[in-house]
Amino acid sequence: MRSLRSLWAKWSVGVGATIGLTVLSYVFCVPNIDRFKLPAQESSAVGRLRDIVLLQKDFRTRHGCFASELDQLPDVVSIDHSYTYAILSEEKDEKGCVTRFIVAASPVLTTKGSRFFSIDESETIRYERSHPVDANSPLLR
Repeated sequence: MRSLRSLWAKWSVGVGATIGLTVLSYVFCVPNIDRFKLPAQESSAVGRLRDIVLLQKDFRTRHGCFASELDQLPDVVSIDHSYTYAILSEEKDEKGCVTRFIVAASPVLTTKGSRFFSIDESETIRYERSHPVDANSPLLR
């Protein structure tokens, strides 16, 4: 009888430990699955910002100034599945030509940990967590 009780006690501890580890795995691992999507979406947004700067430089070569709207650039959309994009004219000359600009990328859905990005004509990329980028935002390295 005693060996049956000790076997039952060992079995109970083993089952309890298995259930406990399963619950802990769920608590710590499942919420982090979306974390792997976030860097891919951010990387895509930064890549798109770089592409827009290259298109802006080409536009300036052909027209003498930068585009003031995204729809002036070929094959550029203002929104994708995870970010929206906008050109913010920083400076214009006396003719109204854009001489300095910032392109901003904002998450479509702002969640905990989402990052906002911007790039300027010098290809300086800045980022912020949970709010739009400004001139004092840290540089993306």
